[in-house]
Amino acid sequence: MKPNELSGDQLLHQLNNLTNVQFGKDENGKSRKRKRKENELNWMKKSIFFNLPYWSTLKLRHNLDVMHIEKNICDSVLGTLLNIDGKTKDTFKAQQDLCVMGIRKDLHLQPNGTSTSMPHANFTLSKAEKISFLDWLKGVKFPDGYASNISRCVNVKEGKISGMKSHDCHIFFQRLLPVAIRPYLSNEIRTTLIELSFFFKELCSRTLRLDVLKRMKDDIPVILCKLEKIFPPAFFDIMIHVAIHLPRGAELAGPVQFRWMYPIERCLGKYKQFVRNRARPEGSIAEGYLSVECLTFCSMYLRGIETKWTREERNSDGWQVEKSKGLSVFSQRVRPLGAVKFIKPEDKVLSKARWYVLNNCDEIASYIREHYDKIEGEGTVEIQSKHEAEFESWFRHRICGHNVETVSKQIYDLACGPDHQVAMFKGCIVNGVRFHIKDYKRTLRTQNSGIIVPGEHRMKNIDFYGELKNILVLRYGRNRVYLFECDWWDIGHRTRMQIDEHFMSVNTSRTWYASDPFILACQASQAFYLKDAKLGSSWQVVQKVTHRNIYDVPTILEGEIEEDDEGFGDEDEEDECVGGHAPVQQGNDEDSTPLRRDDVEPIVVDRSMLISDEANNEENETTYDDEEELSSNDEEDELSRNNDTNSSHEEELSCNSDTDSEDDMC
Repeated sequence: MKPNELSGDQLLHQLNNLTNVQFGKDENGKSRKRKRKENELNWMKKSIFFNLPYWSTLKLRHNLDVMHIEKNICDSVLGTLLNIDGKTKDTFKAQQDLCVMGIRKDLHLQPNGTSTSMPHANFTLSKAEKISFLDWLKGVKFPDGYASNISRCVNVKEGKISGMKSHDCHIFFQRLLPVAIRPYLSNEIRTTLIELSFFFKELCSRTLRLDVLKRMKDDIPVILCKLEKIFPPAFFDIMIHVAIHLPRGAELAGPVQFRWMYPIERCLGKYKQFVRNRARPEGSIAEGYLSVECLTFCSMYLRGIETKWTREERNSDGWQVEKSKGLSVFSQRVRPLGAVKFIKPEDKVLSKARWYVLNNCDEIASYIREHYDKIEGEGTVEIQSKHEAEFESWFRHRICGHNVETVSKQIYDLACGPDHQVAMFKGCIVNGVRFHIKDYKRTLRTQNSGIIVPGEHRMKNIDFYGELKNILVLRYGRNRVYLFECDWWDIGHRTRMQIDEHFMSVNTSRTWYASDPFILACQASQAFYLKDAKLGSSWQVVQKVTHRNIYDVPTILEGEIEEDDEGFGDEDEEDECVGGHAPVQQGNDEDSTPLRRDDVEPIVVDRSMLISDEANNEENETTYDDEEELSSNDEEDELSRNNDTNSSHEEELSCNSDTDSEDDMC
């Protein structure tokens, strides 16, 4: 059974029994030995924070840094999968440990005369698979402002990834790794890594529910147990084990986004830019920081010029400017980008665009219904097609023919129709989101043409996925209507769409609804697509995007009672690929997965390295046995026992593993 959860006062009572402990070595250079008393339990030291009067009453005395934990786990997983020198956990020493422990005999080192062969583990990619993996990663593109250019960190020739920052690891671990490993690893390994990735994805979502956190607390121990059946024991450092405490921290402190370390990391990066004299970095940072603070203070009193406080956001759509109230189709907040291009489209294309504008204007719904009833009363067979073809002229005659004074100026402009000369742009910003047409993205390192829009197909509400083809601007007098012309991917048949518990892939070789390509710019949501290396080049994995400062919070009507209202809001469904995170499967006790890969040649290790290493191990074991007879309470032994005993207890871990966690993070 796990230890009882102690309150802050109970912990303080135990810590008060500690004497003044001095760490390190004595004057003679020998390690200090001390014998622990019975009432001291297994504590090593008393944190100085307990000198604060309120510290023992805090529910969360140590807030684990999710950013660095996720980065360290990502580095360990990536280095082991790609077998990167210096970063992999599957070394010849790790396989020697397997032999000493007597487990996983398929991965034991095989002596061969003067050399020893090291089997290729099933969780490590081969050379050809590694090149394919890195080539796929080299071609990944993200929406504007979503992530940095991770392809710059990829070195296909040397077969490694280096230089990824904390946020790059955040994006890679949650978005790219689950998609990239699908064609290479076995089902058991692939599923476990995807479950770990989606655990962090749910943990880092902007809104959380307590029932989701409860499920995450139940899932993460199972995920770690699955990882222990896959990776060697050397893989499991303190960062891997501390992940089990993250849901508890989110339950007490709220969503992770309110305590990100990314702003501090960006500030530290800015401070490094102040260094001009490398012999005096501290003085350079102090001088540069002081100058920035002075300029920032002075800018608060400046008017009429752009300062730090009045600088416009990169993807600003002009929401600060008040829009005049009027028709819904004329009230879109759109900021066009690039040079304007005027064209004269075919009458058929312009007719479809005009019909879509009229059909999506809520203020003329009564006129649409009136004309539909008129056509229906005539006994026409094809009512809908005739209604679409004749409504525009009927509506113009209905408004302009009589009673012009009774309608608004915008209704009159809408009835008169748009100019035949249509403006086109290569990009625009809508609701703080940047869009580009698909032909423009070929010259960029970003992709901003992915479109998702809710719609209806055969009386069912579904999401349509496609790419932005053109941005049209129809001019109704002084009013503007912004339309997106899109190519929709055909998902009408199950052979053109693949959905599993984690991903959704669409076949982009065939389009759909070619006769209805238009949507209003304000109706579009952005997505980006990743090549599905498992299914083929024409298949793309859909990745939905939740943009900054946009929260998915349910609207509660007046008098309506929300069920399960305990929590931090609604789960961030927009941040999930398909349907959220699937429950973790327990699996079978019998592991039928082969531990080694026979299709890859084993690595040859020099026998002399192993002999010297075995001799060192024997010497260390002898020394350890002698010291154990003298004292079983060595400082390092106590620390390891302390971590093992309290690995399932957040409050005790926060006091005892604080120093180790911070060191590993750095």
